Parts: sequence; structure tokens; C-alpha cells
Amino acid sequence: MRSAAKPKRIVLTVAIIIAITAVAAILVILTVAQQKADQSGQLNLTAEEVLEGVINKMNYRSLSQISSENISKYYEIPDGTIVDFAMYVSGKADSSTEIACFKLKDKSRQETLITSINNYLASKSNTYKDVADSAIHFDTDVSYPYVFVAVSSDSQNAVSAFEFVISHGTEPSLPSPQ
Repeated sequence: MRSAAKPKRIVLTVAIIIAITAVAAILVILTVAQQKADQSGQLNLTAEEVLEGVINKMNYRSLSQISSENISKYYEIPDGTIVDFAMYVSGKADSSTEIACFKLKDKSRQETLITSINNYLASKSNTYKDVADSAIHFDTDVSYPYVFVAVSSDSQNAVSAFEFVISHGTEPSLPSPQ
């Protein structure tokens, strides 16, 4: 009887070793996947979600969304450069606030998009050259795959809000104190 118990132990031992190896492999795969997600430091947000988060953090009011048909009135974006975009401009006559977010198709398209953005901002700068309101600032920030543009008196704060949103996501806005 001892000889019959020995093969059963061997089979049981092999089965346990295989199970332990499978669990270890699954844990390694999950750990590597989590590390890659942590290294990117970004959530997979749409350009619209990014700007909604910036608008909430900055407490911007009276901004109007620019439709995809009208983006060409602002930026000349070559085909195949971006996969998503969102843009808002101030609806107030006394405000020049504009924010835009572009999601690049791939990293190789970044320079093309930056050139287009710089061309637009240069034309905007010429518009404001003779305006008494010199408080308008132009700032851009790139955190692949997102490219953010802010034209406002508080553009640096908008860039900080953008960086927060792409690393932490959007939060529901809190009610304003009355």
C-alpha cells in the first residue's frame, strides 16, 4: 500500500506547485500592470472632461463651448494630429479667457500641434498688443497625450488646475458659499 500512496503524493505535490506558480504569475502580472498605470500618472480622460475639471477648479463662469465645426476659426490643426479636443471661450465682452485641451494621436504629432498653437497665440498676441489690458497671459502645458492652452489673466493657475485634473481626475464641484 505504501507504493500506491507515493504516486498520489507526487501528483498532489505537483498540483500544489503548479497552483502556487500560477498564483505567483498572476500576482506578478497584476503588479507590473499597476506599476505601469502608476508611472503614467494620468487618467484616461476625454479633452472635455479635462476642461470641465479645470472650469470647476478655476470657478470659471460664462464660458461657451466651441464646436468641432468652429475650431478652425481658432486653430489650424493638421489632419491626423489629434484624436480629441475641447475649447471654451468667454462669453463676456470684457473678458478674453480661452481654454483648450487637445489629445494627441501619438507623441510624434506633438511638435506639429505645438506649432499650430504657437501660430494661433502669436496672432492673439498681436490682437492684444495695443489693448490697454496687458493682464492677458498665454500659457501652454503638455502632459502626453494632453496639450493644454490657457489665455487669461490667471493662466498659470489654469495650468496648475490642468495638471491637478490629469493626475487626480475630476471632482464634483462643491456648492458655492452663499
